[in-house]
Amino acid sequence: MKSNRAWWAMVLCYLGLFGLLLAGTYASAPEHVKGDEDILGATLIFWLVKCIPLLLFIPGIIKKSHYAASWLAYMAMFYFVVIIATGAGIWMWLQVLTIALMFIASLMFTRWKKAEEQA
Repeated sequence: MKSNRAWWAMVLCYLGLFGLLLAGTYASAPEHVKGDEDILGATLIFWLVKCIPLLLFIPGIIKKSHYAASWLAYMAMFYFVVIIATGAGIWMWLQVLTIALMFIASLMFTRWKKAEEQA
């Protein structure tokens, strides 16, 4: 049952990262664009481009696959490096915290799920 708690923590961080990426993308829009009506459309398109690699893990997460969780941990490290290199402000730190928690939760889920399958 430990794996179930780790899976929920991983899913919550996964969904939270989508929200934080959207908020960070909107908050970092250029000043001359913020007044335009299509800022929301441009923000959503840029957000979707940022999230495409994460969207690939949805089927594996729904199936509670420990293989998908282990690959999600690798992808989390990629996002960690990119966000540290390009981010700034409070949104960067919230994203880094969420990514770190998602990394730990996905590793723990992988470990406990494999142990349950072997038992």
